[in-house]
Amino acid sequence: MEDILLRGIKQKKKKTPREELEYNVDGERHPLLCSFEDLKTKVPFDSPLLTQKVVIPYFLKKTNVIVQAFTGSGKTLSYCLPLVEMARGRSLFGAILVPGKPLVRQVYRVVREIKHEGLKVVGVYGDGREDFLVEEGEKGELVQKAIDDKMRERIAESLRASARVLIGTPRSVLSLMSMSEIRNVTHLVIDEADLLINPETVGVFASILSVIEMEDTHISCFSATMNEYVSEVIETVKSITKIRVVSKRLIDHEFVFGTSRKIKHLSLLQIIADGIESPTLIFVKDEKTGEALSMLLGKSAVYREDQEGSGEVLDGFRLKKIWYLFTTDSLSRGIDFYNIRSVINYDLPSTKTQFVHRIGRINRNCQGQKIYTIYSSEDFGRIGVVAEFLEENGHEVPKHITRIIEKSRRRTNRKA
Repeated sequence: MEDILLRGIKQKKKKTPREELEYNVDGERHPLLCSFEDLKTKVPFDSPLLTQKVVIPYFLKKTNVIVQAFTGSGKTLSYCLPLVEMARGRSLFGAILVPGKPLVRQVYRVVREIKHEGLKVVGVYGDGREDFLVEEGEKGELVQKAIDDKMRERIAESLRASARVLIGTPRSVLSLMSMSEIRNVTHLVIDEADLLINPETVGVFASILSVIEMEDTHISCFSATMNEYVSEVIETVKSITKIRVVSKRLIDHEFVFGTSRKIKHLSLLQIIADGIESPTLIFVKDEKTGEALSMLLGKSAVYREDQEGSGEVLDGFRLKKIWYLFTTDSLSRGIDFYNIRSVINYDLPSTKTQFVHRIGRINRNCQGQKIYTIYSSEDFGRIGVVAEFLEENGHEVPKHITRIIEKSRRRTNRKA
């Protein structure tokens, strides 16, 4: 069950969905990758998505890139596939930095499925003090083990292989630097950069970049949005090409008024009673809220990132055994779902970046999906985050929402 997503893909090659995308390049240009048949590594897809067509050649040519593309556009394979391809018969050390445990496990599975026998893959996550190793169990499932000093030495030894890929959270990767030859990194990938790089982690990235040979390392950065902290890190990289992939398809979004916080749950129940399509991902501010709401619905569950069995919950959601999955923003960080029909923002996002990653759980190459944002009177001061994103992306914001935002701003200015 652990690998239900990839195992399902392997059974039958999927036809590539029709994309409504466009892209632009600022910097060095390379010809597109027209077919996966041009590579030796085999993948269970007929042809590459646009992001993969554009980005993979930059890896093969070792051209530094920063890629801004919406979540669900095929970014993971855009860096995993060329790393595996270039590791054939040559020395390679790829380090992939991702936000947390779910994405470490996901990227580990992707690399494991397409890798050749000579490539060593290591997955780690943690805060640098308490770290865990992700590896394959006896039955092919993924298991995690706490990293002690003895295991740290074992990991360091495995990272001395000729061809290896290290996937991990920034602090856990940084903690391995004193034990392994991580200074010999040939390819550094920063995924979900807008979630990874913030005031608290800028120093961690500065430390990582300071111990690798920048001039000899191919550096790539993937982000759904851009912020000043991502720009600050990227400015330290010489000769970097900027690639932007955008969707031309507008999302179907609806604001739903939930009156007050105390009875907001009634609006959620009404949306579902009106015939919302499932599987549905519902974002809440904390697990306690998710637990209370889950008790009101059948075929529902709460995702808990650090709890045993979280992988089984995701598999049940992917198999449609679970119709409604409640989660915090921990599940907005790059996890792939190909069958989600609806996303509900029960609790409003705090930033545009959070909103972008939440709605990114929907595959924009499919049609008929919908996003709902439930707001109450307590949310008037924060609803502008959603409205601003919609306006920037060509959506018409309802007039009553615009009036709410204007009144809230005037009230804030008077208090100031």
